[in-house]
Amino acid sequence: MDTTDKIPVILLGPGGSSAFRVFNPNEWSGRSKQVVHSCAAELSCLHFGQMLIEKICRYPAGRCRPHLDTLLNSKGTESSLTRCTFFGQDLELHLAIEGFFASIKTTLDLLVQLIQAEDVVRVHVEGFNKARGDPGGRVLSILGSNAVAGKEPTCRRIAELICDHKRRWIDRAIQVRDEFVHPPQGAQDLMFELHFASREGQIVLQDAAAPRIDGESIVVYSQDRLADLAKFSVDFLALLRAPKA
Repeated sequence: MDTTDKIPVILLGPGGSSAFRVFNPNEWSGRSKQVVHSCAAELSCLHFGQMLIEKICRYPAGRCRPHLDTLLNSKGTESSLTRCTFFGQDLELHLAIEGFFASIKTTLDLLVQLIQAEDVVRVHVEGFNKARGDPGGRVLSILGSNAVAGKEPTCRRIAELICDHKRRWIDRAIQVRDEFVHPPQGAQDLMFELHFASREGQIVLQDAAAPRIDGESIVVYSQDRLADLAKFSVDFLALLRAPKA
C-alpha cells in the first residue's frame, strides 16, 4: 500500500512518551528532524530495557526457583553449600542488560550526528567514535578543529558538556558495553547469584541477588544511567538551539 502522501502517526509503546518528550521531531526540521526521530526511537528502547531489567529483578527468589529444583534433582548435598558459589543463568536478563548498554551507545552515536545536521561543524560526524581509545575522542577533535564560522562558542560549550559527562559516566558505560560485545576470555554470564541454605535437612533458596555493575545493583545502575543520558541529551539539544551570544 502506497503511504507516501499520508501523514505518519506514531502510536507509542512503553517508554515512548518519555523518550519523545526529550526528542520531539516536530521541533526540528531538515536533516535534523530524522536524526531526532531516530534518537527518540532508541531512547524508547532504552526506557523499555530498563523497565524490563527492573521487572525481571523485582522478585528474584521466585524467578530463580527452577534453579533450586535443578540443584535438588542433581542430588546437591548440604556439604556443597559451603564448598560452592552458585549462579543462576537467566537469558532474558542477560539479553536485556546487553541491549540496555547497546542502546546507550547507539543513542550517543545518533545524538552527536546533530552537530553536522545543524551545521555546527563542516565535516561528517559518524557517531560517538573513539580516537586513540578515547570514547567520543573523534567528536571532540571535530568540535575543536572543524567549527563552522561563527559556531566556535557553540562547539566549545558542547565539547565541555561532553567532557563533563565522559568523566562522570559515559566512559565507564561504554567500557562496560565493549566488554559485553567483546568479552574477555573466561568472563561470566550476567547471572543471579544464588544463596542456598539448609533448614531441617532440606536445601532451600534463601535469596537471589541481581547482577552488579561496579558494586551497584543493575536495577539502580540502569536507572541512574537512563537519567544521566536523558539529562545529557536535554542539555546537548539546548546548546544546539541556544541563541548566539
